[in-house]
Amino acid sequence: SPYGIMQWVRNLRAAGTATLTRRRRSEVVSVVELSAQEAAPILKQYLLNVSLVRPYFDVTIDSPLEAFELEASQHPVFLISSMDNIK
Repeated sequence: SPYGIMQWVRNLRAAGTATLTRRRRSEVVSVVELSAQEAAPILKQYLLNVSLVRPYFDVTIDSPLEAFELEASQHPVFLISSMDNIK
């Protein structure tokens, strides 16, 4: 969530599933919120590649991973899995 705790984040946390739609294709997915330690390297890489969101973060691309772990509380990262793979 590059822009912080938005309503869609709250909905994902509560439901644990979501429907992703692209063009005319929809897929129900399962989501799991990553721990701060798991999210930190992903957030850092995201900030390196998507400069548009940098103003929404309190860290910089040069910040250590520990700083990104703290940032994860305001920018949650979710692991998305296809429901087809879950039995």
